[in-house]
Amino acid sequence: MYWIGGTGKWNDPQHWSLTSGGTPCGHLPDANTKVIIDENSTFSDCIIEVFNDIKIKGLEVQNNKQIYFNAHQYELIIEGNFITSPYFYIYHEKPIVIIGSNNIQSSVIRSYSEIPGIVKLKKI
Repeated sequence: MYWIGGTGKWNDPQHWSLTSGGTPCGHLPDANTKVIIDENSTFSDCIIEVFNDIKIKGLEVQNNKQIYFNAHQYELIIEGNFITSPYFYIYHEKPIVIIGSNNIQSSVIRSYSEIPGIVKLKKI
């Protein structure tokens, strides 16, 4: 599922599309969803605000704009790949949990930006 429309709230269905740069799908990502923030997600720097716990299948950031992801005090669980760009900044108060199936190293593909705080890596 693709983030669209620039700055906004994670739980706003108007910011989610089934295609890159497409129209809103009216749904939110869930534990079975891979989330992609790409060049068609925003055409300028943006802030994505989170106001609830999130559990997703993967997060991939492929954008050359500044993306500020503010998870506040909410939990972020990624059961799959976590790939970021050098322009992705994440703010969080709780640990980010990244869960891999076999080889935990394969789940954290690459992160070009510094992730402050605690990141927990788990095998299932």
